[in-house]
Amino acid sequence: MYGVAIAIAFLVAWDTVVGVSLPPALSWGGGALAFATTTWGLGALLGMLVVAGRRAIGIVAERWPPLGVAVAGAIDGAVVVVIGVLGTNPPSWSPNFRMLVVLGCVLAAIGLRLVSVRLASSRPRTVGAVGGALAVACGLGLLSMVQWRREESARLALHIVYLVGAASLARAALGAHGAVPTRPMRLASRAAVGLVAAAVLAVLLGNWLLFVQSMDARKLLHMRSSHGKSWSMVLEGALDRDRDRVSALFGGVDCDPDRRDVYPGATEVPGNGRDDNCQAGDARPRSEPAGPQRGERQEEGPATRPDIVVLSIDSLRWDATRALAATRRTLGPHAELTRAVTPCPRTLDALAATTRGRAARQVRSEGVRETRGSVLWRDPHPTLGHVLTRAGYRSMVVSTGGKTEGRAGAFAGFESVVAANYDARRRFPPVSPFAYQRVSSDVAFATALEVARATPGPIVLWVHMLEAHAPYYVSPDRHGPATREGFDASVRYADRLAAAFLRDLQGVRRRPRIVALVADHGEEFGEHGSGYHATSVYAEQARVAWLMAGPRIPTGRFDGPANITSLPATLLEALGLSAPASMVEPSVLPSMRGTAPWPAVVVTELRGGNRNLVGYTGRRHRLVRDVAHGWHELFDTEADPLEQRDLAASRPDVLATMLRLAADWEERH
Repeated sequence: MYGVAIAIAFLVAWDTVVGVSLPPALSWGGGALAFATTTWGLGALLGMLVVAGRRAIGIVAERWPPLGVAVAGAIDGAVVVVIGVLGTNPPSWSPNFRMLVVLGCVLAAIGLRLVSVRLASSRPRTVGAVGGALAVACGLGLLSMVQWRREESARLALHIVYLVGAASLARAALGAHGAVPTRPMRLASRAAVGLVAAAVLAVLLGNWLLFVQSMDARKLLHMRSSHGKSWSMVLEGALDRDRDRVSALFGGVDCDPDRRDVYPGATEVPGNGRDDNCQAGDARPRSEPAGPQRGERQEEGPATRPDIVVLSIDSLRWDATRALAATRRTLGPHAELTRAVTPCPRTLDALAATTRGRAARQVRSEGVRETRGSVLWRDPHPTLGHVLTRAGYRSMVVSTGGKTEGRAGAFAGFESVVAANYDARRRFPPVSPFAYQRVSSDVAFATALEVARATPGPIVLWVHMLEAHAPYYVSPDRHGPATREGFDASVRYADRLAAAFLRDLQGVRRRPRIVALVADHGEEFGEHGSGYHATSVYAEQARVAWLMAGPRIPTGRFDGPANITSLPATLLEALGLSAPASMVEPSVLPSMRGTAPWPAVVVTELRGGNRNLVGYTGRRHRLVRDVAHGWHELFDTEADPLEQRDLAASRPDVLATMLRLAADWEERH
């Protein structure tokens, strides 16, 4: 139990250090105190659950020794599952086979427990240690390739399992008969436990008032912390009566806890008599703008239209475009949009919104049970592929992974071309949207050249490159370290592949072309206490690369804000075609030519679970908001591109302007 207590203390101490050391620096009299005491209170609550579980196992072992040994063995297997899951990220197995492996691991651990207990009666120290070590080795060997969906609600259970199981395994490895004690451990009297429980609850309830008052405290708990955030989300979900994923616990904002369709970030319905999005009351109905609307009609174009080539590089953040030297040379004179953002720092949502020219909130994706994949939910809006196919193009996407496979839904309207990345002598690949975790871009480009050579008319060719997605590949079968240096090396490798493909394609296709290079989202390397993507809407995850070259594309650097969801309308305008009315994100060509202003703000959103994060990128400043928990930050992207200094308190004038622009955008969308 001392090991479990030390482990819990380490987790909450780590959270406390990370939370109060990251900028903005907060005084202990403000948010940091509430955050620290809440984190430790949640840790004490977890420790009490662990103690209760340990005592329960001891009672079972005292009354029914075989059952107690079996339970302890099952915990061994469960903790090995957790170790294998958290330590690996391998290809996915089928759900049934994965469950069989997990069950086999647990049964093997139980068996090894029984054997070690039986033999330990004569040689407890040696045989008990061997039995515990074999249980760990067996579990790790079987589960080294298991993949698990780690939802926030499951993380708390995993922590409990890990801590209890780790203590049990450690005891076995030390030779203590490889089993559990024959009677429950008595760490404290019932009165002492009751006092501790009362103190923990008092701290949590008292801090609830501090969270309501302190935006800094909410910011620390819900954005900066790791384990504390997971534990608080579990409690918020348990107390969310109307199941709208917003709870008033820990400073959450839910103006109507009994209506599922009323919460921060909900769609505001003007004139219905209620405040749907918890902002400023019921919105007034808006009159439709006068003048002609964009429709489905296609203007006549030239007999020989240019090809469209879109290369989307996964995870390519805006400040990594300096590594695209070879691609820039191949493009020749080109445009670079330096303040481009993604609609969502999550691949499927970003690609689905981009191909449809819509905001991330206007597309809906859902996870598929028993897999890590997601699919788009019955979205009827036309994509760039639909529009250009009607205009006489052959629209193709070369699938390099589950997110770009046709059945995932992001590329509806595109012909899905599967690269030949399997050995036909063995068996045909499984027909699943998630069968291909990664196809190397050199293989995808070879397939793309084949179909381009065989197509006489104009084509739309979209290839999504995965080299810069973790693990960061620096060659077809080797990846670099999980650091910024490894990421930059993978971008340079992707740059060489993209440049070679564009040169080869020019030799295959003797017609003009428009090339666009974008990213679906960025990548974080600890700038705000996290890693990779799909965890925040700060600049490192929201700002992305966007290059373009071709007929009717102005050249040079353009510093106005732009969302990559404007890509379809931009390409269609360059071709002289009309964008359908459903593509609400307009073309950026007028802004690039100087005939229209740049957007006042462009928006990045991350929704899911108890998170409702929105980033508003303006012409100089960025506003980052957690709508569900009522906090915001303001950054000057010229003086502070990595967003380390919050200016919300020191620049109230700029904050008021950005909040007004954000409200205007919310009303339009």
